[in-house]
Amino acid sequence: MRPQDLQFPGQQANGLTVFVPVNSRPAIVGLFLALVSIVVVCMGADQPKADEGLQIPPAVLQTLKSRINGGKVTSVNVDEDDGEKSFDFQIIAKDGTSQGITIAEDGHIVSVQVTLEQTPPLVQQKIRQQLGKSKLLGISMTTEKGAQSYEVGMKLDDKEHTITIESDGTISSREVFLDETPSSVQKTIREQVGKNELLGIDEVPEEDDIAFSVEVDVKGTTRSFTVGRDGALLESEIEFSALPAAVQNAANANRGKNEIQGAVARFDNDQASYEIELSSPDGARTLTFQPSGALTSLEIPFAEAPPVIQKAITAHLGGGTLESIEKIVEGGAASYEVEIGGAHKAEFTLEPDGSMPSRRVFPGAVPAPVQAAAKKIIGAGFILRIDQSLGETLYGVLPYTVHGRRDYHDFDFLLGPDGTYLGMDE
Repeated sequence: MRPQDLQFPGQQANGLTVFVPVNSRPAIVGLFLALVSIVVVCMGADQPKADEGLQIPPAVLQTLKSRINGGKVTSVNVDEDDGEKSFDFQIIAKDGTSQGITIAEDGHIVSVQVTLEQTPPLVQQKIRQQLGKSKLLGISMTTEKGAQSYEVGMKLDDKEHTITIESDGTISSREVFLDETPSSVQKTIREQVGKNELLGIDEVPEEDDIAFSVEVDVKGTTRSFTVGRDGALLESEIEFSALPAAVQNAANANRGKNEIQGAVARFDNDQASYEIELSSPDGARTLTFQPSGALTSLEIPFAEAPPVIQKAITAHLGGGTLESIEKIVEGGAASYEVEIGGAHKAEFTLEPDGSMPSRRVFPGAVPAPVQAAAKKIIGAGFILRIDQSLGETLYGVLPYTVHGRRDYHDFDFLLGPDGTYLGMDE
């Protein structure tokens, strides 16, 4: 949610606005409110429709109590995404300043409005750099899995943009308009949107390249797809019923008691794979299938990883936060792709015995000869990521695998530590 989207009474937010009567606000401040008495679904400025009985969970009220500090709640809006509700509160502090806060049903803070001075130095520096002549509209700090990011709203020449900046100062997404994207991207977006409503486009950095994440309204339901800089369709949300029958059957056979939340089709050199997102008691997890229904990967929690894998992950955590474990199934054998977030970001692969055959090398850590050779070989294409082998040698050296795209196709090749070309990665 953009920081400027927090609404005041009488305005609409995603079609659903919760109004707090004036005489009930002291009850909210004192946390005596267990029920918001009036919910208005905006049918138009003149004819609101009342719906009695929306409950605010006790966990939400408890978190709200800890944030009020003698201030007053002036509005509360309800947002629902994939069946999960969150509550957007607007608070006026004792000194008259306004702050918005979004709280999930379980009471955890999803986002909170902050000032520029309240952001970390690296984030402040990036915001000032990006602002230029634009007007700062607001900043919202979001916390997910212990990591903070900052959504920054800005306006220039009657155009409003939102950028998302991570706590280390890197930009993770930037809102753009259709006419600001490459012509090849515009063509694909128009083809995919068709007669539906285009909701928004985010430019997302990916290593030395960018992709474009697009949201579209399809008969009242928000769908998304991603387009590469070359115009290639990389992935698209898809209805479960539209999946190949073999994938539907395999997903139902492997989901256990978990609910199916959604499906995404991914495209790689015109070959499709399908990711099925499940809800489970320990959080969402993803299964990936080939069109034939063969299971190729699945997300697993730490507790389900074999003991030797758990031990290896713990040894390489390095003070970071475990983001995900993906079990890769190929030819009857399994490997594990691990992603660690936080200050010590890392991505690596583990074999069944816990050994690490390769790890991702992030920009800045790639040896200069490898970086120079990779850019020369990729030419007009672009680099997606670079992995370093830690076990298997090639021509007596530990090679770097460069994953890229060129001429609308994957283009992966191997380089030695001194930049020597070692061949294609088939």
